[in-house]
Amino acid sequence: MKSNSCTSATICGGFSTGGKTLSQLVQEYIDFCRPAAVAELRFFASQSLADAIEFAAHCLDSSGKRSSHQWRRSKQTLVQAHEVLRFNSGRLQGCRTFSGLHDLIDQLTAHIRDIGPLYSYDAALHIGAKLGLTPDSVYLHCGTREGARALGLPYRQPTLDVGLLPTTLRRLAAPEIEDFLCIFKGELQTAMT
Repeated sequence: MKSNSCTSATICGGFSTGGKTLSQLVQEYIDFCRPAAVAELRFFASQSLADAIEFAAHCLDSSGKRSSHQWRRSKQTLVQAHEVLRFNSGRLQGCRTFSGLHDLIDQLTAHIRDIGPLYSYDAALHIGAKLGLTPDSVYLHCGTREGARALGLPYRQPTLDVGLLPTTLRRLAAPEIEDFLCIFKGELQTAMT
């Protein structure tokens, strides 16, 4: 769902830039990105847990292609992450909250070279779709941190409370805000409020 280095960007396509309001950018996300994001999460929800873990661990989307924002991960790194997550599928399935799932994935993959916050979030989002767990706060990493900074939001913390965000952004759910901040990070620097 992210352009640039994010998930939906390649799905959403390019956006016109310059002089748009935050509200207009949010509407663009709703119109052009949300449908693909919803479809992607539905795909993960419809898989067996083993398949959801495999797709998420290997950073594959519903078409079986590597997500553009995870292209730098080596195949060996992803195979190692898959083995760890597969071996711990029972622990993953036992998670009752998205934050618990995210933290467990982060902990399980911490020793794997070249795995970091973006990988942990994406894997948790996709496996969480299968488990019925969604984030209720906005997780910050790479591009989302840039988007938060452009809006003058506290970007140095690991997450943002949705209730503290501008009303316009609250038209989106937490994972959509994460996606939005990454996709539109460049445009947000010049967005009019």
